[in-house]
Amino acid sequence: MIKFAICDDEQFFAEKLYSRLTEILNTHNIDGYISVFNGAEDLLKSCKNYDIYLLDIEMKGVTGMKAAEQINSMSEKKPIIIFVTNYEAYVYNSFELEVFRFLPKDRLDTLFERYVISAIEKYKSLRPKYYVLKNRNEIINLMYNDINYVKKDGKNAVFYMKNGKYHKERISLKEVFDALNDERFVFADRGYIVNINNIVSINDTTVVMREGTKLDISRRRITDIKRSVTDYWGKRS
Repeated sequence: MIKFAICDDEQFFAEKLYSRLTEILNTHNIDGYISVFNGAEDLLKSCKNYDIYLLDIEMKGVTGMKAAEQINSMSEKKPIIIFVTNYEAYVYNSFELEVFRFLPKDRLDTLFERYVISAIEKYKSLRPKYYVLKNRNEIINLMYNDINYVKKDGKNAVFYMKNGKYHKERISLKEVFDALNDERFVFADRGYIVNINNIVSINDTTVVMREGTKLDISRRRITDIKRSVTDYWGKRS
């Protein structure tokens, strides 16, 4: 469930945002929870962490700018903030807050849905992903970023982790790859899958992982692997 906070001291506009946001979530079949606040003081006093904030900038008492500063400092993970405003001048005074979007109130009908969907996609991309490993004795959640590579071992797949540990599951590499379903994982050879996020260097024959392991690359796949690595790193540069 994605948690939204709407904060606007104009009750009419806050209700309008709530109604429109509810409509968008229902239309796109998105599981969401919405809280509405008619002032930044009430929002900050709630002491709750939300995933996506819709903040009016110009409010009585604590402004949206001040609220965003406190939200950023209190949040364990970076919040996604959309400023809703009639005052474009504030845009140039808030770059350090790294606000996700600025939504002019007079363009709510044309931009709101697009901005909300973009914010949801951003939230999903930041959320940690896990592979659920199952064997006879245990079930383990392996965070994607902690997986260095997965290697075939007979009828098993062995997950080698960044911390030096490994976990084994009786499953084919193809099934693992399909379950991971993430652009950071690629087949570097028929015998193993590597996590692009944990590669530190690559050449025509070898990939070097973050903890120093060197893995051979299939010559047949070298071009596709380099393209995948370049595309992935390029999106994060």
